[in-house]
Amino acid sequence: MVALSLRPFPIYSKQAEFLQTDAWLTGFCGGRGTGKTYIGSYDIQMTAKRDEPWMCVSPDAGVVTETTLPTFIEVADTCGTLVRVVKSPYPRVYWRTRDRGIASIVFRSGEVPGKLRGPSKAGLWIDEASVVSREAFDIAIATLRYKGRMGPCKLTFTPRGRLHWTFEEFYEPVPDAPVIGNDGCTSDGLIYIQGRAYRAKADSHLVRAHTLDNPFLPDRFYELLRARYSTVLAEQELAGEFVDIAGLMFRREWFLSVDSAPRDARRVRYWDRASTPGSGKYSAGVLLAMDSRGLIYIEDVVRGQWSYHDRNRIMEQTAERDRRKYGGEVVVYTEQEGGSAGKEVSQQIVSLLAGHPIFVDIVGGKQSRKVDGQELPGDAKVIRAMPFEAQAEAGNVRIVRGPWNADYLDELTAFPEYTYSDQVDATSGAFNKLAKGRVYDGDTAATKQTVQPSSERFGVNFALERIRHRRANR
Repeated sequence: MVALSLRPFPIYSKQAEFLQTDAWLTGFCGGRGTGKTYIGSYDIQMTAKRDEPWMCVSPDAGVVTETTLPTFIEVADTCGTLVRVVKSPYPRVYWRTRDRGIASIVFRSGEVPGKLRGPSKAGLWIDEASVVSREAFDIAIATLRYKGRMGPCKLTFTPRGRLHWTFEEFYEPVPDAPVIGNDGCTSDGLIYIQGRAYRAKADSHLVRAHTLDNPFLPDRFYELLRARYSTVLAEQELAGEFVDIAGLMFRREWFLSVDSAPRDARRVRYWDRASTPGSGKYSAGVLLAMDSRGLIYIEDVVRGQWSYHDRNRIMEQTAERDRRKYGGEVVVYTEQEGGSAGKEVSQQIVSLLAGHPIFVDIVGGKQSRKVDGQELPGDAKVIRAMPFEAQAEAGNVRIVRGPWNADYLDELTAFPEYTYSDQVDATSGAFNKLAKGRVYDGDTAATKQTVQPSSERFGVNFALERIRHRRANR
């Protein structure tokens, strides 16, 4: 039988290596822009045979509909093999295989792993595997029993450290090997990662790619992203390295202690509220100041596990204390998560702090993740913390001495592998407002301000931004 003739599809050397492996478990691990989803889509379409049913698992329905599914369709269309797309009950794509048959792949979310149980599959692809749980992986691979054969499993992902299940599926430690300073492969088959020796597991092959390996990226793609990442996260997000972020995203030595912050500075007090008082979570209000040189001062932290009543009373007392000390110049933000309940509570806080410049900051994205049954900060919290982390690493952050310093630094240096992140979230929120050059930047919410800021510079800019925002949203 003559193989199907395909239109040319551009790939680079690392992607070609991924296509050539015949191990049961294959992975393409790389930084942003390395074409992970593209090469995963192309590999499936080159591998599948006539009448075979495949399955793709993505972290959630949003990734399925916005990234994985459209990329797969685009690749099939580029190659000239697309037959049809079915949207319900689950998205499914049919395409012509190289042996001139037709194969199909169903796209599923890994949010509820138990729902992945079902009919036998000829092959499995997990896209963005580092955001998919081990439970979803374990359940999904059990479907690889089509016609009595254990079909192949393919993973595409950005690395998440050596403790993550994606790393453990490809490598096993070699405890007796010496620790060395340089990473890479040795003549005896050992693989050194962060100085530790590992050996590839049997019947597995992992290809690792750096963002710069991809010659098809737009000009300045790498430079623009690198400028926004700290060194640690750049190693993970661009170099594709298995970086253990715990204890590394923030380091204690980055925070120089000072006795006070300068009076002439812009200030924001940002509140991260516990979603359910009494649940063991904390509420925290962090006061940040930024001076004319761009130096950031962590000036004060108020934190506790309070009832609704006590929390609101403390927020009101703190706002009044800040007003007396700084003449009404401290702008207050309170974080609002999604849902009608979050909106209602936020509006209650706005009413409570009438007389102060109070705004609501709506946050989105994945706020938490489960690791071995423990709830840890999600990707959205990590992303929001990146700009502040970069400034801390650059030596632009000071911490005003206070009894709260130890708990504050303990949380920062454990983030994001520590269950509590309220102080980090509040710090990220305050910094991101200050870093924009203005403390009011079109947030959804409201003020019932009756006390005017004493600083003419601050007050005029604040009022002008409010007017521009209202006009833009008429």
